[in-house]
Amino acid sequence: MIVIGVVGIVSVIGYEGYLNTQKTARDGKRKADLETIAQALENYRADFGQYPGRDVWVKCDSSVGGYILCTDRCQAKPITCTPPIGSDWSYTQVPGAPSDLNQGLVVNNKYLVKLPVDPVNNTQKFYYYLPNCAGTLTRCNKSTTCLNAVCCAYELGTYLESTNTWYSICNP
Repeated sequence: MIVIGVVGIVSVIGYEGYLNTQKTARDGKRKADLETIAQALENYRADFGQYPGRDVWVKCDSSVGGYILCTDRCQAKPITCTPPIGSDWSYTQVPGAPSDLNQGLVVNNKYLVKLPVDPVNNTQKFYYYLPNCAGTLTRCNKSTTCLNAVCCAYELGTYLESTNTWYSICNP
């Protein structure tokens, strides 16, 4: 009986360690994916003088398919898309309007073969791209002014499971 109890306790501890390792591994992939997207964004900017984007309203593309109204780091609940939320960057909330990031980096310019998606990729864990294409906006706690509808700054982000914090990459 004692042996069974000890085995049970060790199993629970081992399983908890396994879950934490899985979270850490997914977070590592998230960070690497965002670095890949950031590099493609810099290549796009080197060629076109700005980052992908076309609107002045505050929104962002997301890996769950659709724009997310951004209040604080795109943490608001995603808007239901038409058709309903997809599984990647190619869907948007506006019928017929393609994802700025997908169009800029994949479809039109081939900086990436495909945009990566979050390992879980649901309405709680996703990647987002938030460009600044007009006016003065704050990205990663830094205020940036972009003039003449030129997208001069962006924020890429995701939620890290292992630390329960938001992680973002910005430029500038």
